[in-house]
Amino acid sequence: MWQETSAVVEGIIRRQTQFASSPEEWIFSGPHIYVGNPLSKTPRETCRIPTDYDPIDLVDLPVDYLPRTNYVSVCDLDTYRSRTPRVPWDAEKRVTDFYRFVARRQLSHTGERTLFTAIAPVQAGHIHPVLSITFQDVAELVGFAGSCTSLPFDFLIRTTGKSDLYESVLRLLPLPAASLSLIIRTLLLNCVTSHYSALWRDCWQNTFFNERWSKADTRLDNARFTLLKPDWSWVTPLRTDYERRQAIIEIDVLVARALGRIPFPVVQQNERDTWYDRRGRIVFTCSKGLPDVGFPRSEWEKIRDTAYGIVPRKIADDALPGGLRERIIEYLAPFDRCDRESEYATAWKFFDEAGI
Repeated sequence: MWQETSAVVEGIIRRQTQFASSPEEWIFSGPHIYVGNPLSKTPRETCRIPTDYDPIDLVDLPVDYLPRTNYVSVCDLDTYRSRTPRVPWDAEKRVTDFYRFVARRQLSHTGERTLFTAIAPVQAGHIHPVLSITFQDVAELVGFAGSCTSLPFDFLIRTTGKSDLYESVLRLLPLPAASLSLIIRTLLLNCVTSHYSALWRDCWQNTFFNERWSKADTRLDNARFTLLKPDWSWVTPLRTDYERRQAIIEIDVLVARALGRIPFPVVQQNERDTWYDRRGRIVFTCSKGLPDVGFPRSEWEKIRDTAYGIVPRKIADDALPGGLRERIIEYLAPFDRCDRESEYATAWKFFDEAGI
């Protein structure tokens, strides 16, 4: 959409870090995006290098939250809109008139994941290190976005050996039929604020009520599905780390079933050393993709064997408008890890029995 150098020279955007007050003021950068999460990180007030970002706590988020943006428009709104690309099926419609698939363009072949994708809200823009696709059919958007969340699609992209994600690479991916189970899990991951209300409403189906988690755990409540409503609210999306992880596990299986194969490269090191509390928060992880999430290792070693009770963690949080604030995150012990391989087997059997 906006190439940082040429768009600045042409007087369309300029580098300036500030909170966006509307989706049209939000210009996506790569670190905003994680796996199925359009609000993974926000730039710090002073953002000069790629590590100058803070994680966004989805549990502690205003209903209409927007993160900081590193670029703002400098032209008037009409000019900005006139320079925005149009879709091929309607010359009057801009790409930003639609919810869109967005992805980090730079591909990592040494990290835990290669493909980082999400769904962008209507009117949001992006700079060149992000690639987007506009879909005429919203169901295909959600189905493709959900598939790209999965390890099978991550694996397919990794095998290309490409370092940049372009249309030519994405054309290599299949577009399997999206099951209802895939659609609802993709929506629950991406529709994290009220800016996704229209997408939720457009995709709503009464049969969402019938969905269930594939495994039993106190941190996974099937009321998550039975209490869903046609209108989006703050309680609609998945907000805890544990719920979001389970949704991605189940998407992995659903996509593998749709493809008729099981290419599951297990991220063993991170799985062995990512710990959750009883409320589903990550209390410690060695994952390089989730910096500043949970305790640092030195503090974790002191509290990891806590048998019960609350373990507080004081943090300086600058992810919300209003300035830096100090707050306490409370983790409920005991803490445990997950077993991805056994969960894949459980989810596969669950969807087999459900005929999905």
